[in-house]
Amino acid sequence: MIDEIACEIDILSLFSGNIVLSHVVLPEDLVKFIKIFTTRNLKYKFILLKPEYQTAVERCQTRISHTSVTPEEWIKHFYDLLMFEDCIFDIIDNTNLTAQETAETILKLPYRG
Repeated sequence: MIDEIACEIDILSLFSGNIVLSHVVLPEDLVKFIKIFTTRNLKYKFILLKPEYQTAVERCQTRISHTSVTPEEWIKHFYDLLMFEDCIFDIIDNTNLTAQETAETILKLPYRG
């Protein structure tokens, strides 16, 4: 799947200088994503939206972009798994932010690479 994402980045970068990749990056795949961006000489930033746990559950259960509700055990699994100690990720607690406020916060963050 990472090779497919790299291909999509190659195609999208032909049409725009700015790409938003919304994807769950697992800790073991982080180096692969960094390599995708650095070998293509692209600026990048990794952002982890990390609302309070109960807010994450409520959002997953009420979103309309999927036809089924994500089981809470999977929400908990990924909520706990996505704990990055280093500073490569900008972590945003978007518990009390609207989608617009979250986007504005993200746009203010500096790029890496």
